[in-house]
Amino acid sequence: MLLEHLGDNNNNQKKDKPDPAPNVPINAPNEPILEEEDHGQEEEQNHGEDSSRVEETETTQAPTLRRSARLEGIPSGSPSSSSEESRPSSDDSYVPSSDESHDQESSYEPTQPILRRSEKNKDTIYYNAQAVAHPIQAVCSFAFVPDDHLAFLGKIDQDLIPKTYEEAMEDEYWSNAVDDEVGAMQKNETWYETDLPKGKKAVSSKWVFTIKHSSNGDIERYKARLVARGFTQTYGEDFTDTFAPVTKLHTVRVIVSITTNLSWDLWQMDVKNDFLQGELEEEVYMTPPPGLEKTVSLGKVLRLKKAIYGLKQSPRAWYRKLSTTLMERGFKRSESDHILFTLQGSKGIIVVLVYVDDLIISRDDK
Repeated sequence: MLLEHLGDNNNNQKKDKPDPAPNVPINAPNEPILEEEDHGQEEEQNHGEDSSRVEETETTQAPTLRRSARLEGIPSGSPSSSSEESRPSSDDSYVPSSDESHDQESSYEPTQPILRRSEKNKDTIYYNAQAVAHPIQAVCSFAFVPDDHLAFLGKIDQDLIPKTYEEAMEDEYWSNAVDDEVGAMQKNETWYETDLPKGKKAVSSKWVFTIKHSSNGDIERYKARLVARGFTQTYGEDFTDTFAPVTKLHTVRVIVSITTNLSWDLWQMDVKNDFLQGELEEEVYMTPPPGLEKTVSLGKVLRLKKAIYGLKQSPRAWYRKLSTTLMERGFKRSESDHILFTLQGSKGIIVVLVYVDDLIISRDDK
């Protein structure tokens, strides 16, 4: 009975399994329906188009059908699919034709490029002129500096420059420089004591120190400047116009060319305490500077008669003073460049070129 029972189960399984379709392999999956070829045949039958158009449609659509067939693992039924089945197993003995290679290239869509980063260890380069945008910000090398300039560069940071008035008073050189500056202001009658009017505001000031070196690097002198904090000024109250002309580069070239070709003498002069010479037209008040608090009465301020460094109108006041003085002595101001002054007389001609506090003076040999 056990054998009969097993035989019945096998018969039932055979009955449940469907019969395969005729002329179709059992293990082969269903072929895709070639809609493009059927569609081409319908167009040929219904519209009567010429055979050349049908062939063009089939050739353009065949790569897509073959590609889908290759992806599904099913023969596409086209001539190219049969050729793929008949390829030899060795890749070296088979050379695809030009039409086949063209179809294979056209059947694949372009893909995005793959970024590949090198895993090689790279050493970071420091202080290299090719590794930074601005090499001077990374390193300062003295390799290409001439020997006669090394002495000057070596003495730049040799002496300490004070930042405050209290630091300067600890050194005799700086204290003498402060005394010289205060003496020059008092001799020039730069200010006088007064009460601060109602509604007026006094500007503050500070000391600025620096060292002037000669061409060989030696210290020429210690400089101390009393500088007003001009950013505390208010337009319309203690200053108005601030413009002051400066020389043009082509004017300097013309003067130098004339003096060279005509063999004139040429001098260069620097005006000391130039801004202290300019007279102020506005009412400017200043609080006592550091170091002079004891010399000024309590509750008093300084009314400035002449300009000092740091005021917004100081360059203009100095130019007005210089130009007025030169024209009072017979000089004529050029209309093309207002910083060029000339004086022509029976003894010859004198030319004065002004650049803030630097003057270029030349004359003929008469």
